[in-house]
Amino acid sequence: MDERHNCALCGRPLAQAETERLCSICLQREAQQPPSLLEPPPWGLGAAFALWIFFIFAISLLPALGVLFWAMARGYSPTDLDRAHGPEGTLVQISMLFLAHLLTLLIGWVVVTQGRRRPFLQTLGWRWHPRFRLRHVVFTVGGLYGLLFALSLLLPSRETAFDRLLQTSPHVRVIIALLAVGTAPLVEELVYRGVLYPALQIRLGRARAITFVTILFAIVHYPQYSASTLILVAVTVLSFVITMIRAYTGQLLPCVATHLIYNAIGAFLILSGYAFGE
Repeated sequence: MDERHNCALCGRPLAQAETERLCSICLQREAQQPPSLLEPPPWGLGAAFALWIFFIFAISLLPALGVLFWAMARGYSPTDLDRAHGPEGTLVQISMLFLAHLLTLLIGWVVVTQGRRRPFLQTLGWRWHPRFRLRHVVFTVGGLYGLLFALSLLLPSRETAFDRLLQTSPHVRVIIALLAVGTAPLVEELVYRGVLYPALQIRLGRARAITFVTILFAIVHYPQYSASTLILVAVTVLSFVITMIRAYTGQLLPCVATHLIYNAIGAFLILSGYAFGE
């Protein structure tokens, strides 16, 4: 039979009434496919990097400002500032990250919606891919933790600044766990895979955009994990895998779900005491 009378995807013979290149089944599947990331996002590369820079400054400056104002309210003198780094001051510092995340989410909403002219979630890609759903997320996270265990047998790992932070107090551990599952997955994915990646892909192509976003995400986490080669490699691999999911699916929801489940396991380990050797 002439190829023109067969479906271009599945090869099924087309009925005479079917004038498209695809059969009715494949047409329906194509309609369910997410939009291609080759389509330019409504924001430019400048806006994407502006959001990233705002996020970095927010998570860096707001905790420091929070501790400063807290110390001033307590009447601490400059010579007493060491007391601000105790359990109470550290709790204030970590809690300010919630504000940093919320402000970043607000600015990200403005960038994505172009001032309420576009739907926020739909523009980001808030749906599953036909070939990457929740079960694939679970398998992916399981693979990442399996790789982490394997790497722990090969790579050195020393106490990090994050480990010392966890030892400050039980309240600090609770706040960190809440951040890990409450706001960090959504906000970080919004910045890196939601806004930065599509803008970079249009300018640099898929491979370079994946590399760039992977490195940016890892570099931001470097200060708190710099003492551990194992954790640095694990964070880099996590960033690469989630960015690949974004490139493959064209959607942000699978990225957020992967990040959330990965962090949820880490939060459980933190609260159970396993993450810092209790």
